[in-house]
Amino acid sequence: MELDPELVRLARETAKSKGIEDRATFIEAHILDVNLADATLVLCYVYPTASEALRPKFESELKSGARVVMESFDIPGWKPVKTADRGGKSFYLYIMPPETTKI
Repeated sequence: MELDPELVRLARETAKSKGIEDRATFIEAHILDVNLADATLVLCYVYPTASEALRPKFESELKSGARVVMESFDIPGWKPVKTADRGGKSFYLYIMPPETTKI
């Protein structure tokens, strides 16, 4: 989900140029307005307060095995399966249902 139509268009073009347009869906919408039940991968770049606010939505809508990748900020209370640093950015991978930690 992305609110900026230009970024959605660019993402679709990039997927097409890489030959994966049939495996990815880009939606122009606010994440809170979309049901995530069919998602197998959600990639987010949001501030820490937003990632904390999205946690209940992810927990209630994403199916077991779905992946959540957060860029730059982790999800409080969840333990990532894997972390990676690429190009000065940090990424956190979670697989539903996530292992939880004490906040």
